[in-house]
Amino acid sequence: MGRFMGGMHRITQAYIHQDPSTRRPDWSYEAEKVRHLDFPPSEKGIAFRYLALCQYISKLPVSRETYGLIHADFHYGNFFVQGDALCLIDFDASRYSWFVDDIAVAAFFSGLTEGADPDSGKFLIPFLEGYRVEHRLEEEWLREIPYFMKLREMGRYMKLFHACRGNFDKLHPWGQWYMKGRREKILQSDLPL
Repeated sequence: MGRFMGGMHRITQAYIHQDPSTRRPDWSYEAEKVRHLDFPPSEKGIAFRYLALCQYISKLPVSRETYGLIHADFHYGNFFVQGDALCLIDFDASRYSWFVDDIAVAAFFSGLTEGADPDSGKFLIPFLEGYRVEHRLEEEWLREIPYFMKLREMGRYMKLFHACRGNFDKLHPWGQWYMKGRREKILQSDLPL
């Protein structure tokens, strides 16, 4: 997975989209949609944290080496493996963002599917070894991974909460599982913003 993603990021550095009408959105497009969802007063703490996180991320430097077209939904359910070949599918979330955002999404979902702490390194260490075969990302960017993981966690929480208006029993089983204790986990986060 890491080597495949690293190759995608290396290639996208030289990609210039010619037609503005078909260009994929910037990361902030989705963040703004989530930020403007209507929430009851009980959820204002989450909405405030989400805004603060978006403001932090928006100040990160942008360069050809660190920012480009990403998949933004790279997880075990969105690719097939046959022999040595990986086939990535489901590009509907594709957008322009920092390459570390793509890495964080993969790490976030690996923690959910493996049931492991994504900070443990069980997924991320071998993933980054493969990634570095294809693309070089300065070490300082790896410190941003927790922020982008939190952006995905909060964004998913906010969209699911909004979809069911806080009645989690109306969600599909995965959504119910995801939402269980998620509010408290988000509010107890120790990311400095």
